[in-house]
Parts: sequence; C-alpha cells; structure tokens
Amino acid sequence: GPQGWIPDHLPKGAKLGYDPWLTTVNGVATLRHAAEKAGGMLVACDCSPLDTVWTDRPSQPDGKALPHAFNLSGEDSAAKRARVAAAIRKAKADAAIITLCDSICWLFNIRGTDVPHTPFVLALAILHADGAADLFLDEAKRSPELAAHLGEGVTLKAMREFPQSLNGMKGKTVLLDPASAASAISDRLQMAEAVVKPASDPCQLPKA
Repeated sequence: GPQGWIPDHLPKGAKLGYDPWLTTVNGVATLRHAAEKAGGMLVACDCSPLDTVWTDRPSQPDGKALPHAFNLSGEDSAAKRARVAAAIRKAKADAAIITLCDSICWLFNIRGTDVPHTPFVLALAILHADGAADLFLDEAKRSPELAAHLGEGVTLKAMREFPQSLNGMKGKTVLLDPASAASAISDRLQMAEAVVKPASDPCQLPKA
C-alpha cells in the first residue's frame, strides 16, 4: 500500500498532499507516519487536483430516500435512536457523528438507490445524546412521505450545512469513528474546539 511505497519514494523535505474528505482519520495517521519516516510531511489539500481535471464527472445521484417499512425493519427509528443515544450518554459524550451509509440507513429506517446494487442513501448524520438527530440529505432526495416517516425528532438539513453544524459543536464531546470517518470531520471539530472522542460507530453493534 501507499504506506510502504512512501518511505522509499518520497524525497526528503517533500510535502505529500491528501484529500481530507477522502481519507479516514486512521488513514491520515498511517500516511503521516510514512511521510515522516521519509523525512517529508503530509499536507491536507483544500481542493483535490483531480477535481480540476475531471471535466466529465457524473453528477451526484438524486434518487429519493425511501421509508423502510416497520414490518421489514422490526423496530422504529425513534427506538433505535434512543438506544444508540443511551450508548452515547454512557460514553459521556454529547453527540456522535454517523458517516457510514449502512448505519444511517439502519438508524433512520430508510433505503435508496444512490449506490448500484446496494440500497444505500448518501447522507451524513449527527445523533445527539437526547435521541434527536440531524440528517444531512440533499433536497432532491426528500419527499413529504420521508419527512412524515422520520418524525419530529429528526431535523432534515442540506449536505452543504454539515460543516457549519460541526462548527456549532464547540465545547461538546463528540464520538467519531477514526476507522471510517473522513479526517476533514475531525479537523473541523477540533477547529471548532469540540472534544473529539475516538470510538467505534455506535450503530454497528446494535445493527448487527
């Protein structure tokens, strides 16, 4: 992998760029160690150079997020959110950032068509310790049926609002999975003066 290639090929004193939205927290730590071993340093790029040359990039999928019926899920979303929120409180945290598509679909009892052959919805979420949640979902994916399905405990927000919501976590302790969450999320929380507490995605065990 890259961590094995970097020490032998990165020139001493060189800067190696990476996209913080496409690299996990753990991934950045591994790459940084390899870069420093070569005598170089790792630098987060504000804009990926690939984006500037990918002129025929497909647009983001805009299929609707669909309610997943109770007779198929076996537990409503409010009950799931309460159960996971209890784990957040037990960890002495105020909220958890949920980034894995399977966790989000399970937690909110939704399904979608964003990923071929997999019923995932591309979304992000913040679950608070009281069981309330912010679900970041592009407007094109929403419907009145979805809003009714999610209920009053879920606030729908646009994906573009996610960074600003992280900025509002100042002084709060936030659970974040370093194995799956983008390092940009951790960086933003630290800039906002939140306390980032590494922890496994709290949905994965109850989902299993």
